[in-house]
Amino acid sequence: MADIIHFPVIARPIPAADAQPSPEYLRGWLPFLAVVESDYGEEALPIRGRAEDEGPAIVFNPALVSPEDMEDSSIAVMWLSPCLMQVAGTVLAEALAAEDGIGRFRSGRWIAFRNAVEKATGQEWSGEENEKGVTKTVLGVALRQGLDFAADHIVASLLIESKLYDYLETTA
Repeated sequence: MADIIHFPVIARPIPAADAQPSPEYLRGWLPFLAVVESDYGEEALPIRGRAEDEGPAIVFNPALVSPEDMEDSSIAVMWLSPCLMQVAGTVLAEALAAEDGIGRFRSGRWIAFRNAVEKATGQEWSGEENEKGVTKTVLGVALRQGLDFAADHIVASLLIESKLYDYLETTA
């Protein structure tokens, strides 16, 4: 069964100057995750995850969400997981479509993201099939279980293994 959600791949680069200081609770994810103020105006979504060429980004509309709101860890419980799902779904879709299992997401931040995913899930990003024809990797999970399941697995693993979920729950 095909996934019914199609994750957009946005080609608009995010200049480093647009990056905001990450909220304190995301400091451990600085090697791969940027927090960026949107320039799309009031019609844009308040907050979303983006898979940019430079790396994963949380993009927020300052007309709807203030930088102070982004710092509030009690609100992050509501937006962080869906935003990370958008990022993970996009990068998985492109990786599965690419011959090399990576695609265009090759920057240093993407390498750090894949390393964090491998550490959190205990699985390699991609690899060879075993003698039974099963690939026990992140991409293998996406092939067998679908993009939505694999993206959810990545996000849950990142949040739980980094202890960020526990922190957000105690501050909520």
